[in-house]
This record gives sequence, C-alpha cells and structure tokens, in this order.
Amino acid sequence: TSFVPLEDRPAFDVQTSGSTGEPVSIKKTAINQVVWLAMTIRENEWYGRNLRCKRSIIKASNKKTEIINGDDHQTQFISITSPLSEQLALLEEFQPNILMVHPSILYGMLNIWEDKGLSLTELLHIKTIGETVTENLRTKTKRITNLELMDMYSSNEVGYISIQCPESGLHHVMSESLIVDIVND
Repeated sequence: TSFVPLEDRPAFDVQTSGSTGEPVSIKKTAINQVVWLAMTIRENEWYGRNLRCKRSIIKASNKKTEIINGDDHQTQFISITSPLSEQLALLEEFQPNILMVHPSILYGMLNIWEDKGLSLTELLHIKTIGETVTENLRTKTKRITNLELMDMYSSNEVGYISIQCPESGLHHVMSESLIVDIVND
C-alpha cells in the first residue's frame, strides 16, 4: 500500500478498461480530479460549448442508465450494454445538446438515422471516446447530422492525453499533465 499525502486526499480506486489486456486497478487522488476538470474546461472552451445544457454519455463505465440533475444542466448516463434500440429511445426522449459516445455505437446509430431520419433535434455536439475515429465515420456523421465529430484520447490511468483541435483537426497533447512518448510509427 502506498502513502497518499493528506493534501492529496481523498484517494479513490479506478479500473482500466483492459483494452490491451487484463484490467488494472489504480488509486487516484483529488489532485488527479482537479487536472481532469481543468482539461475538461479547456476542451469545452475550445469548442465553445454552453455547459448549461443537456448531455448524454454512453460509455463502458456507466453501470446503469440514469439522469443526474445539476444546478443548471442535466446529464444522462446510458449503459453501453443496453441494446442500441433502447439507447436511441432514451436519447430521443431526453434530447441532449451534447452526445459523448464510442465510435462503434455512433456508427450503429448513424445507420438507423440514415434510414429513419435524425430524431435528435437539439443535438449541437458529438464527442467520441474510447476507440479510433475513421474518416468514413466523420464523413457519415457530417452527412447525416450536419455536425463535426470532436475526438479526445484519454485513459483512466492518466486522464486526458490529447484533445482534437477545433481548427486543424489534429490532436494537441495535454503536456501540462503528462509526457507522450511515441515509440514507433
């Protein structure tokens, strides 16, 4: 067991997704959370998002589907294990302004929206996480929703690694909080 300085507490356990092998459990501290929030503020300011809005988040760590009400916003968490038809029904009922989703789930949604029409009339931003975004997905998203994808690269272990630039489309490494070492092509 490692010692966590009093000023860095509370400490809490997080688990990796295990995307490259067995999931790993680690401890994070309140300082880690402050850095995560700072990068979140940066990302939202870069993209000019109004945070007094409705957000839907579909990702692997969501254990259940629920809506959390904040002072000036609502966040809908949808379990990634829910059937795609259920995810879409929940989104249609909630009508989010921001959708955060894995590219593979978004691709399935786009296929349905292509056939039946986009039913998310209040959607302003689509943010992808957790998987590689292909040019085909970007093109299809733009054609069907008239929105650009915004991508980020992060991990439970270190938080934000990079955020896609709203101007160039390239990724900016969050160098204030980590060092990225490119090993090979």
